[in-house]
Amino acid sequence: MAKDKLTFSISKINLLIILIILALLFLPIPSYQLKPVACPLMFRQDGGDLPCPAAEKGWVLSKSVFFRIADLIKNNFFYPPQQGQSEAVPGDAGVIDSEEPGEE
Repeated sequence: MAKDKLTFSISKINLLIILIILALLFLPIPSYQLKPVACPLMFRQDGGDLPCPAAEKGWVLSKSVFFRIADLIKNNFFYPPQQGQSEAVPGDAGVIDSEEPGEE
């Protein structure tokens, strides 16, 4: 009993187009922005603290188009904001009051 064979063929131009589309979807996107800078949280022996280095602008690789679309779908459809929950962050969120305890 002879088995039937299934052959699959694709032209070189179609293969090239598919590879370009996949590269655009999955390769990270370079963007010119402020580079993340690590700020040391150590103190010197003489009591002075080390200043944080100044932020520089430069090229940073960010998420690919595929993962940006996946995050958009995940955050909007699977975890939508609850009723009464605002999407905007208040202006003073994350600000720590620099007053010492007991000072007014």
